[in-house]
Amino acid sequence: MSEIGKIVIMLTLDLHGMDVFKATAVVINKIYEFEENEWAFQLNIICGKGTGALRNLVEDILERETNYVFEYDERSATFWVKK
Repeated sequence: MSEIGKIVIMLTLDLHGMDVFKATAVVINKIYEFEENEWAFQLNIICGKGTGALRNLVEDILERETNYVFEYDERSATFWVKK
């Protein structure tokens, strides 16, 4: 399929204000949405710079539950997940 004219989508999830329990469900649901969306090429998960609990949670989920390539940006406190 030609890349010309292809629509691509970047999904974003902001976890600010969530506790670990709520964030777990939200992250897993968003990853499922990302998997099912054939047009989405990147998922950004914003953790914030608080205690690090959300960062550790997201990293753990991404490592155990997916095969996606991801990196963490310290400055924006965001995971960039790519298909």
